[in-house]
Amino acid sequence: MSGFTLIELLVVVVIAALITALALPSFADFIQRFQIDRYAATLRGTINFARQQALRSGLQTVVCRRVPFSNSCSIAGSTGFETGWIVFHDQVAGFNAAISTDRNGLFDSNETLIQATDGTTASFITQSYPNPGANNPAFVISGQGMSLANGSLCIKICARAACTAHANNRYLIFVQSGHVRVETEAAFLGAPNSGVCQ
Repeated sequence: MSGFTLIELLVVVVIAALITALALPSFADFIQRFQIDRYAATLRGTINFARQQALRSGLQTVVCRRVPFSNSCSIAGSTGFETGWIVFHDQVAGFNAAISTDRNGLFDSNETLIQATDGTTASFITQSYPNPGANNPAFVISGQGMSLANGSLCIKICARAACTAHANNRYLIFVQSGHVRVETEAAFLGAPNSGVCQ
């Protein structure tokens, strides 16, 4: 009965190590793209859900960045939607004008919290586009399902280590009609989308 020699086993181990070393970078890239795509789809779904809630209730509805471990909007700092978000009606139903017309973009104790989502530990971030310093403004939706922004709001989702041009980057675009879509880096930069972002 013949077996493998030590030299043959070492050759097989070296070949397996080389194949693994070559495959790891592309596998890591695949994992990052999958995480970003899933996150973009989740945030898009949340905005669509908020729009449905606004249309159903006739009340102004907001999706804003969440202060970690708190049901309040983050309006300062350098973080984006990776810290999580909350969805709430930004006014109270009823005829009392003092409270039903609050609409200040912040969650108040008398308003209805619809959803609160925790942050992600994945290695990507979100930035407003084209001005990262805007720190991902809130998505404010009227009771008629329209965006209350002056133009389209665009959010760039990219790697935490380097938020530069990369095929894995995604752009979430929220237009004034209240509709939202996600574009790849190539599709976004190759079309006139970038010119409509605030």
